[in-house]
Amino acid sequence: MNKDAIPALINDDMKRHGAVVISSNDTGENGIFSTAHRNEHFLFIFQKSGSSRWIVDFKEMEIEGPAVYFIGPGQLHQHVMSDTGMQVIAVEPGQLNEVYHLAFESYTAAQPVAAIPVAKAGKLYTVISLLDEELKHTADNVVRPYIKKGLIEVVAGLFAEEYAGVIAPDGKHDARSITITRQFKALLFHSYKRMKKPSDYADALNLSTPYLNEAVKMASGFTVSYWIQKMVMIEAKRLLSYTNKTVKRIAIELGYQDYAYFSRLFTKAEKISPKAYRRKYR
Repeated sequence: MNKDAIPALINDDMKRHGAVVISSNDTGENGIFSTAHRNEHFLFIFQKSGSSRWIVDFKEMEIEGPAVYFIGPGQLHQHVMSDTGMQVIAVEPGQLNEVYHLAFESYTAAQPVAAIPVAKAGKLYTVISLLDEELKHTADNVVRPYIKKGLIEVVAGLFAEEYAGVIAPDGKHDARSITITRQFKALLFHSYKRMKKPSDYADALNLSTPYLNEAVKMASGFTVSYWIQKMVMIEAKRLLSYTNKTVKRIAIELGYQDYAYFSRLFTKAEKISPKAYRRKYR
């Protein structure tokens, strides 16, 4: 692997259908998740049995037995071990409704693995198999796109159900805050290297800075500044761990012309200097 590059999952099926089902044959030791990378999609991991291990944003996640797990857009992820029957469903964020976004957005800072009963595992396996079969159809008609959309909704809903504990029992939630947070995170994914202030994002979204901050905090539990710093620090750690770029070059790439300022910022956030971090984790 080129040490100056971080791979990204790009798939023609994703562009065409908004989702793709990846079987355990493609997720193994040399599969598409075997090197650390990130993308703009949700990844829904369904494990019918066995065990697997992932690294997500530099944290190790063990998945045992029948379970589900999700990886949010922009999160660094790598599949490092598997002895399991596993399927991964990649889904574009725009395919999910706002209630599902609420369930997932509330956990993207530290989402847990969710163990599921054998009966639900069987149900998920059936629905995912139907979705996989439907996505492979080459002959479309006026009805087929709606079938695909419906199956994507069902699969995502079965995952969201396991992460819906933060939603009020009466089902009430601020849909506007969820929409704003999704728009903010989509903008953040593409713009964090040049936009470092909450006001930059507020201006781009035609909102006041206090309103944007309130909406993002309501939907995700964290402020706009938190998400900006999180994105920058994770990218810095990616570059330090997986490329040979100098710390100065990394600082410039992340939008900091003042190398010393970037080093102080990293050290304050991570409690270790960039150079020490590279020595420790390379």
